[in-house]
Amino acid sequence: MPTPLRIFRGMSKDLTPKEVSRQLGVTHSAVTQWLRLGKLQGHRIGGRWRVTVAALEAFLLAGMHA
Repeated sequence: MPTPLRIFRGMSKDLTPKEVSRQLGVTHSAVTQWLRLGKLQGHRIGGRWRVTVAALEAFLLAGMHA
């Protein structure tokens, strides 16, 4: 099974928390909590969270999801 880093490499769009949660196998609530706490870097567009692929890579490489 490919790792999330391989799946997202080359993508240019921002990811929703739902997309991140599916790929990491965690709940949507966990992703939004990481965003609120600043563990996962993201930005809001129209009040909705978005995560760049680079931010997700940094989060995974830092082991912050453990």
